Amino acid sequence: MTETSKRALELAQLNADVSAFYDSLPDVVLQEQAAWGETGAAGLAAVFESEIEPAAPETAHTGH
Repeated sequence: MTETSKRALELAQLNADVSAFYDSLPDVVLQEQAAWGETGAAGLAAVFESEIEPAAPETAHTGH
């Protein structure tokens, strides 16, 4: 088995294990995780929005 094939199989197994873990969680835990995700997303949005400066309006120069 090549290293590439081995890594692909390991990745597929890891993905299956992660999916099985999350599929086994009770709804209350999933709802809590979703709420934390929303909180984190809102915080990140605020950080990135504060870093974006509005573009300065371009002024026409008439040469006068």
